[in-house]
Amino acid sequence: MAFFRCAATAALLTLTTASSSVKRGLCVVPSAHEHEDSAIWTTHPGSNLTWYYNYGPEPTEEYENTPGLEFVPMLWGGPYGDSHGTEFLDAIRRQIKHGSNITHVLGFNEPDGPALSGGSDILPQIAAEEWKKQLEPLKKEGIKLGAPAITGSPRGTMWLQDFFTYCDGGCNPDFLAVHYYSTFEYMASELGKLTVAYPSLPIWVTEWGYDHQDLYETQWHFNQSIRLFEDWR
Repeated sequence: MAFFRCAATAALLTLTTASSSVKRGLCVVPSAHEHEDSAIWTTHPGSNLTWYYNYGPEPTEEYENTPGLEFVPMLWGGPYGDSHGTEFLDAIRRQIKHGSNITHVLGFNEPDGPALSGGSDILPQIAAEEWKKQLEPLKKEGIKLGAPAITGSPRGTMWLQDFFTYCDGGCNPDFLAVHYYSTFEYMASELGKLTVAYPSLPIWVTEWGYDHQDLYETQWHFNQSIRLFEDWR
């Protein structure tokens, strides 16, 4: 199981975890006003990160020349307006042509969620069409594909089922992606259900947390999650 922690405030918690892991990545929200925060992840010897994503197709400037920190592009949402192009596919192929080492990509950020909470709010049938057009061709080029990053809720699992129905065999992800903002117990239980439903697909937890808790509960939740993710096979 791979995992990200998407929040600058998680820096100290992450950096104080001693063991390194190729599973560990970073979710980056680029900002022109937070260069010092971004630098923490490449200058601190205990960050133990090997890859990152930023919700977009192009790498973050601060990390472009960082050895050992691989960029994972994301097709965030569906087509805009009357666009029927392949902008994402073209961007990935262009980066590879210029020497970028892209081995994984992510598809669609919380497509089952509304825009007000950060979701891309895409109908499963539209996502299936876009996947076949912009993501599936990359699989043929040796790039591993992450399924749409659903919310860890019944709504998310239903959306994913509908997505695969509309794909009709034409969407072939190499791993699942999911977000959890809940208790540790709920997250662990739902992850177990996903592994039963999709036994051949590894799981990437690309966002997780437990909002509005005190310091003790936040640290406990974080440390328990790390142990779960690291031990999961």
